[in-house]
Amino acid sequence: MAKKTLPETPVETQAAAPVAQAVPRAKGGSLYVYSTLANDQKYIDWQKGGADVHIPAHAVLVKGGSGVMNKRIVTPLGIATEISEEEAAFLERNPLFKMHAQKGFVRIERRKADPEKVAADMSRADPAGPKTPADYADKDGAKPNS
Repeated sequence: MAKKTLPETPVETQAAAPVAQAVPRAKGGSLYVYSTLANDQKYIDWQKGGADVHIPAHAVLVKGGSGVMNKRIVTPLGIATEISEEEAAFLERNPLFKMHAQKGFVRIERRKADPEKVAADMSRADPAGPKTPADYADKDGAKPNS
């Protein structure tokens, strides 16, 4: 029985794509994503890598924190994240962002405004948000004793 020999040249390995590279800011100005989500949300574009493993090709982080007390003991109703034109185009194609936009949790706008005023017209019923005494109220409106 003959022995198998290994090739003398090393096997080339596939280089992994860089994770979530930042997109340069557009010169035409910035856009703003307004969010009423309770948590930060990273919208990711996945590519197929080797061995059926998906790797992130591009990602955009949209800040959350609506209805969650911050370190200044403030509970904001809405949060704004500045993005570029390219990031906005990516978000408009992303299926998860589309779903959040349909449900009224996120919105892209060209103008910078007070996030609290923009959030007044958006959905604030994020199931991931913290519970309030109103969530525990009886059907007749009676609140629990605390």
